[in-house]
Amino acid sequence: MPRTLLLPVALLALALLGSDAPPRYEDGATERPELAGAWRYVSYEVGGRRAKGYGTKTYRQRSFVYECDGHVVEGTFAAGADWLDETFPQEGGRVLKCIYRIDGDTLRIAYKVSGRGERPRGFDDMQDLAIDYYKRVK
Repeated sequence: MPRTLLLPVALLALALLGSDAPPRYEDGATERPELAGAWRYVSYEVGGRRAKGYGTKTYRQRSFVYECDGHVVEGTFAAGADWLDETFPQEGGRVLKCIYRIDGDTLRIAYKVSGRGERPRGFDDMQDLAIDYYKRVK
């Protein structure tokens, strides 16, 4: 094989091997396999006060379904390593800008209660913050 073809062939071979990085979308989101599946809504916290949660939220590819007592909310989501945007078509396309963290079988999702389109800075940012707690359904 001529040396002039060797470099392009080597680069093509490397590209075909792929990488360990998750696929990227135009909105900066990536596939988040750790979110995939069903999560039981255990509790929520607002202003340091905690209450029981109900229902199940299921993430699959880029959509989610929340079901509770026959009530169903469907939407789409985009996620990065620590951020999550949930879009609610039934509410005129409202986008809830969240942060999330998974520790074992526990999922925490934090968002601003005011819903002004702001993303929380962290889980300790207690001003106007709500945190939903979920357990993975096995």
